[in-house]
Amino acid sequence: MKLLRVGYFMGTRRTFVPKGSVYLPSHHKNWRLRAMDRAGNIGDEELMFTAPFSVSKKGLEVFRSELQDFIKSLSARLDGFGDAEEVVCLNIDLFKIVKVD
Repeated sequence: MKLLRVGYFMGTRRTFVPKGSVYLPSHHKNWRLRAMDRAGNIGDEELMFTAPFSVSKKGLEVFRSELQDFIKSLSARLDGFGDAEEVVCLNIDLFKIVKVD
């Protein structure tokens, strides 16, 4: 276990809650709330991106597949970047915006 910053220690390399878990909604909500708290103080080395857009069904399918490939690639390469020096969170959402009556 390595001290990363005061108050943060490295445990597991990443946290993953599988689809269908009763904990998944809370997991997503907790990290998105943390992102919202940080939104006003994002540093130059950090990134936030939000872009509602319209797209064809085929485009959505391709975009979703490419995002899944990126996530798999990043997960596979994490250990190869060396010892962890930062604790970060990557939130990715791709959802259909539906009208609520």
